[in-house]
Amino acid sequence: MRDNTDVFAYIGSREYGLNKAVTVILAAKDFTGNTQGLPVLRSPDKKVWAMARLLVDGKDDLPRVHQLQDRMKIIPLKEYQSNLYK
Repeated sequence: MRDNTDVFAYIGSREYGLNKAVTVILAAKDFTGNTQGLPVLRSPDKKVWAMARLLVDGKDDLPRVHQLQDRMKIIPLKEYQSNLYK
């Protein structure tokens, strides 16, 4: 398998708006499972890199940024789906 660091998707305020949580499915290009109506970001490969960047505009931003970092998750789709029905 080749290493691929090309950007194939972007999750940010330009696509999803400011100040709201976003849930997306990160899937291989041939994924055909139930998407629960969520946006699907299709990877050209089966392995991906996930990187997050948050803008910090001074020390006063740090508590909020730390709070956002603590809320970010990457979980398997089956785990997400099983939590919907609890």
